[in-house]
Order: sequence, then structure tokens, then C-alpha cells
Amino acid sequence: MSIIASFIIAFILATMPLSSALGDISIPWVAVVLAYWCANSPEKMSVVSAWLVGLFFDISMGAILGQHALGFALVAYLILIYQHRLKFAPLAQQILFITLVILLYRTLAWQIYYSFGSVNYSVAYIWSAFFAPIVWAVISITFHSRFPKRRF
Repeated sequence: MSIIASFIIAFILATMPLSSALGDISIPWVAVVLAYWCANSPEKMSVVSAWLVGLFFDISMGAILGQHALGFALVAYLILIYQHRLKFAPLAQQILFITLVILLYRTLAWQIYYSFGSVNYSVAYIWSAFFAPIVWAVISITFHSRFPKRRF
């Protein structure tokens, strides 16, 4: 239930407009929440579930169908591959890895936008991936204190 609730909150935050002073910058809430759950609960999140989240995100944002689905599947794949290393890495290394993965996702999404010419996003869309470390740190600290892992 906490996974669904966190995705609902992430979808709400993703659809909320930011200040006009920030321009095209949008914080990748859903991608970071997806990365968090793939890293900390891989038995509940998979590449297929990430793809479904991406399809729902495409529909809710009015984007090209499959664009975010492909990006979220890529994020889930990379996080699930390195999940064991990421789980035990210090927060600084986690932040660096998440930044690179989200930067790759944003670059892919921007390239799809650019290829189809549907929306004119500036390079600020890619640079907004650098907000991911802040979101990752907040989510990690909040969720780890709220949903501690049980050891059996």
C-alpha cells in the first residue's frame, strides 16, 4: 500500500506547476520514487511494473505513448541490476548513481521529444535531473525512518 501511495503523491507532485522563474525545469518525482522502490523493494517492483507506471504517466501527462514507459523501464533495469551494491553504498554514492540514471532517463525522454517534434523543451529539461539528488536524499531519509526493513 505504501508503494501505491508514494506513487500517487509523486504523480500529484509531477503534475503541479512550478514557479515560472524555473522555466522548463521539472523535478523527476516519479522516476526517483520508482528508483527508490526498485532499490529497496525489488521483490515488489520490476521492469514490467515500471513500464506500466510509465504508461500511466504518459497518459496522465499527455506525452507520446511509451516515452516515459521506456525511460522508467530503463531506470528500473539499471537500478535492479545494481540493487545490491546500491543498497549498501553510502548516501553520497547512491546520490551520484541516481543522478546518472535520472540524467540518462531525462536525456532519452528529451531525445524522444526532439525526434517527434511534439513539444519544444529546452536543455533545462535535461538539467532538471540534477534535482534528483535532493529528492533522493529526502525520500531515502523519510522512507527509511517510516518503513524500516524487517530482519528475520
